[in-house]
Amino acid sequence: MVPSVILSSKPSDETSVSLSTIPSVVPSTRLSLGPRGNPSTDPSSGPSVLPFMLPTKVPSIISSSKPLDYTSMSPSNIPSSVPSTRPSLVPSDNPRPDPSSGPSVLPSMLTSVIPSMITSAKPSDYTGVTLSNIPSSAPSTKPSLVPSDNPSTDSCVNNPEFRINERRGSHCAYIAYNEYRRQKQCQKPLVRKECPSSCGVDGCCRNSVEFRFKIDNDEQKGCAWINESNKSTVCTRKRINAECAVKCGTCQTPVEVLSMLPSVIPITKPSDDLNVL
Repeated sequence: MVPSVILSSKPSDETSVSLSTIPSVVPSTRLSLGPRGNPSTDPSSGPSVLPFMLPTKVPSIISSSKPLDYTSMSPSNIPSSVPSTRPSLVPSDNPRPDPSSGPSVLPSMLTSVIPSMITSAKPSDYTGVTLSNIPSSAPSTKPSLVPSDNPSTDSCVNNPEFRINERRGSHCAYIAYNEYRRQKQCQKPLVRKECPSSCGVDGCCRNSVEFRFKIDNDEQKGCAWINESNKSTVCTRKRINAECAVKCGTCQTPVEVLSMLPSVIPITKPSDDLNVL
């Protein structure tokens, strides 16, 4: 009824059928057939050689050398000091209010309340159905399915609806096609207001938000699609070069606005009519 203090030189190949009432000084290398009636309340200092079939109440401090291939069916009451590599099947009852410092390996099934500050290496192929309460620090490459209740009002973006004297084709990009025309038209207060990027007002330089163009397979693309590998070809097209100034590297210099007051000293050559396109 009392276990031996000295290990046997020839241990039995079979485990005991009944349990000892007194624990052994040296732990066994094999699991017993039946669990103890009085299990320990504290976790062991190191991981066991064989995994236990039932989960522990307190997570282990030391990571297991052979972790399970499946996730737990129920969350632990105490958070682990080391983050898991896979998301839990059951959401936490007490989630953290702030996002993690780095992206997870696998995407979460639920959308986060606060957008991540680090761009995902593998972004989702679909856009969110609901809008985030906090805007992202980086612009999205795809439009949202739901319009924003608080759209941005960037004063540097050209107005896509504006036309000089309501003439077809005389949009803000048209002004930037020709420097002589740009210098003339950007003297007008209305043109400077509606086409700040083309006129370089206060150093403004923005890509057109609504502008779309076709590529070889007739697919519609926006300025965000342009990158270092294709801009040498795409930006040779006059309209794209003007509409996608940031992507094409064609930001306009500010136009010096001439004074509307008459000069004290008369000039020898009259100025051209600024109302000519």
